[in-house]
Amino acid sequence: IDIESILGTKVSRNELAGRLLNELFNAIELFEAGGLSPFLSEWLSLDYLKGKMVTLTWGGRDSITGKAAGIDAQGALLIEQSGCVRPYHSGEVSVRVAPQRV
Repeated sequence: IDIESILGTKVSRNELAGRLLNELFNAIELFEAGGLSPFLSEWLSLDYLKGKMVTLTWGGRDSITGKAAGIDAQGALLIEQSGCVRPYHSGEVSVRVAPQRV
């Protein structure tokens, strides 16, 4: 898939770059004004991990496995384990989709 196939017309690289930068700057201004809140509902509607079993690893050796439950208003990953949902946020977080149990 490419942009020209989707739009059905030829697209100038310069025009595309300009439009992307404009949208990026608008999003940055919106984030500076309102934090994650203006983006949260769209994020949650597109969240690939939500409802999937995941393994979250940090520090190279510690890990937790549970069901991804979205993100909170601060951007922390929410993981449900044994009926309890907890937020996880760190600079060194690796998320991998855990094998589904049969």
